Amino acid sequence: MDRTALAARIDHTVLGPLTTPAAVQAAAETAATAGMHLCVPPRTLAAVDAAFPGELVTVIGFPHGTDTTATKAAAAAEAVGLGADIVDLVPDLGAAVAGDADRLRADIAAVTDAVAVPVRVIAETGLLPPAAVEAVATAAVAAGAAGLKTSTGYGGEGATVPAVRQLAAHLPVKASGGIRTTDDALRLLEAGATRLGTSAGPAVLADTPE
Repeated sequence: MDRTALAARIDHTVLGPLTTPAAVQAAAETAATAGMHLCVPPRTLAAVDAAFPGELVTVIGFPHGTDTTATKAAAAAEAVGLGADIVDLVPDLGAAVAGDADRLRADIAAVTDAVAVPVRVIAETGLLPPAAVEAVATAAVAAGAAGLKTSTGYGGEGATVPAVRQLAAHLPVKASGGIRTTDDALRLLEAGATRLGTSAGPAVLADTPE
């Protein structure tokens, strides 16, 4: 895979708690120059130039999924109004662990119903037991989500090959968490990921042939 093709699979990510509009603007310039997409917090969406050429992604319920369902739906709608092209959603992880499939599905469906853009559901694979990960994936499909995402980066282990393979059996997968090198990226893509989330986009591309 050449550099251009790999860049098109990357959401260059700036989601730290101290993220500033200036940091987002700098990340947007980096992403645009390299041909990557961009993932930023909802409150900084307005800092991204409307001419940004890639997809603009944001996160809802981040990082723990503990907002009320109504809050998530309203926040997602607001984010889309501010320019988000894709929403990465942290669902009610407690419902997944408790085995409350109805609550989990309703939490996701409220967001997919609230927006007309793709919603990817974060399964937090490094934190949840396998059965709960499977519950998230099943609920995401039932609620009309467009894809799944492995992790927030704030809940244990990041993206792994087994996690990607598990999720890819249900929906397209964004692998996220701990991706720092070209080898990391290629390994996860080979496992079935279709998109990568990383704050180290330039480093991931550095060893890729042009």
